[in-house]
Parts: sequence; C-alpha cells; structure tokens
Amino acid sequence: YHIQIFHTVIMKKIFFFILLFLTTFSIFLQGTFHLRELQKTLGSGTEDSAKASLLIELGWEFRNTQPDSSIFYTRQGILLSEKINDIKKIAKAKGNLGKLYYNKSDDASALKYYNESLALYVELKDTPALSSVHLNIGYSYNRTNRVSNMLSEFIKALDLAEKAGNKDKISTALYALSDYYIS
Repeated sequence: YHIQIFHTVIMKKIFFFILLFLTTFSIFLQGTFHLRELQKTLGSGTEDSAKASLLIELGWEFRNTQPDSSIFYTRQGILLSEKINDIKKIAKAKGNLGKLYYNKSDDASALKYYNESLALYVELKDTPALSSVHLNIGYSYNRTNRVSNMLSEFIKALDLAEKAGNKDKISTALYALSDYYIS
C-alpha cells in the first residue's frame, strides 16, 4: 500500500515537471515566432510609418533577450519616425530607449532619453504618458541617489495620473511613493 502511494506521488511530480517544461517551452516558441514574424514583416517593404512601428516593437520585444539588438532596432525606429515626423512614435521610442539604458544601468543615458521623451509628450499633451515618464525618471534618480528629485518626480507622476483619471497609473505612482517612504 505504501509503495502504491509513493508511486502515485512520484508520478504526480513527474507529470507536474513535464507540464511545467512544456508550458515554458511553448511560451518560448511563441515569443520566438512573434519576433520572427515581426522581422519578416519588416523586410516586406512596408510603408515608413508601419516600418517605424515595427522597428520600435521589435526593439521592445528584444529588451530581455538581446539588449543591444533592442537598442539598435529602437534607434532605427527613431530615425524613421523622425524622417516622417511622427512625434508620438519618437516620444514612445525615446521612452523605450530610456528604459533599455536603465536596464543596462546606464543612468545618464536613461535620463537623457527620458527627458527627450518627456519634452515630446509635453508637446503632445499626453498626460498618461507624462505620468509614466516621470515615474521612470524618478526611479533613475533613485538609483543615482538623487532622493529629493526622485520624490518630486513621483509626486508629479501621481498628480498627472490623477488629472488623467488613470487608475492604473495612480496605483503605480502610489506604489512608487510608498517605495520612497519605506526605503
């Protein structure tokens, strides 16, 4: 009887690990397939606006696996967006570039691109995006020990999120402020 229970427990564990492996492998393949599809679409002679969007999306998709490729694609997206004068795409791509440099611990470059993105979002009057950029700037200030600047950015982010009525951004800003007060 004990051997049968032991056997059942072992079989359940084996089944669980096989299921976990297959799920992880499936997610990896889906991500790889998505990247290949984006790259294939990029080479199909699409118009500049669509191509710029694809480059920016490719840059974002590569952020965790190939950060240098991510930066390359994002910069190409910025160049093409500047060519067609698409301010919204430029702002988004520069914000993404800030995040990419932040992830590489290059805080000076991250702040440079965040501030460029911020200026464009001010021009566009995109309040939710402004809130997000202020949060990102705040986290960069945190890592560079500019604590008073960090608090100021988090408060701006919360104020903008409240003006936009964006509950997700309000929640994120409040979380960031709690990080400030806890640490």
